Amino acid sequence: MAKVLILEDDRDVAELVRAALEAEGHEPTIAENCSRLKALGLEDFDLFVLDVVLPDGSGLDIAREIRLSSDAGIVMLTGRATEIDTVLGLEIGADDYIAKPFRPRELSARVKSILRRRGEVASSTREPRGSASVDGWTIDFERREVFAESGAEIPLTPSEFDVLKVLVHRRDQALSRHELVESLRGRGWVANGRLVDGIISRIRAKLAKSTGENPIKTVRGVGYTLVERA
Repeated sequence: MAKVLILEDDRDVAELVRAALEAEGHEPTIAENCSRLKALGLEDFDLFVLDVVLPDGSGLDIAREIRLSSDAGIVMLTGRATEIDTVLGLEIGADDYIAKPFRPRELSARVKSILRRRGEVASSTREPRGSASVDGWTIDFERREVFAESGAEIPLTPSEFDVLKVLVHRRDQALSRHELVESLRGRGWVANGRLVDGIISRIRAKLAKSTGENPIKTVRGVGYTLVERA
């Protein structure tokens, strides 16, 4: 059973989400606006279902705030699931995007997948620990930070860090775009090559600016790999 916070100003939609979650044995709480959510607190919930457009703020801003201190699951609800919405959600660390109207069974399946995936990540002994050095720069897996050889931090978004983490952990292996996205969130539905290519492009630019190196190579017909200097 998971404690779930539903941030939704449409009462009918909120009740639909609550009923779907209760049917799966979860413990949902409804907040009709951002102020109410903040009054309830962010630290006591395992998963958040956030409407993007709210009367007193944005669900994207709330998701960004959650990610500063929590690894809880985040599902965004939106009336317009355009690619730019999806990109923004992924960049700030959302786990899934569901367009309205939606079927309760679909929501339940997505929530179940997110909770299972996050449980696996939390308990996996294969998840990288500590830090690793690559050609002078360092990635700290636990603090989720990357530093140049000079000690200066290389700022990465959550999605950029997660992609780089997978590439470093499996360095010298050719990973497909699909594998990279699956490793991020465990969701095949966002295995969109353009999204992955954009994230890779930004990581390359940031590493090149700070280190003068581009260790991420394109493997033609496959995807990407991280290669250390010989």
